[in-house]
Amino acid sequence: MSLAEMARAERFDQSGERRAGYHVNAGMHARLLRGIAERLGVRRAEGNVVDVRLHGETALIGCVTIKSGQNICADLFIGCSGVHRRLSERPGRAA
Repeated sequence: MSLAEMARAERFDQSGERRAGYHVNAGMHARLLRGIAERLGVRRAEGNVVDVRLHGETALIGCVTIKSGQNICADLFIGCSGVHRRLSERPGRAA
């Protein structure tokens, strides 16, 4: 059953009570989101994060440096390192 079909069948409960559990194939979900994002103009970069710089006024991530030496500044970063938490665990410095 697709997510759309589940929504139409009112399988999602807004009260916070669990009525069912769902398993989503992470690889397929990632490919779906990647395709949608890239069609909307999102640029994706892969690499091991070696430094995180925080925006001075907001303390949010402003820039990251990856192992290749590439410095990437953006409005949004999505970390995919799982339990390693490479973006949120780095102390960072003001950008």
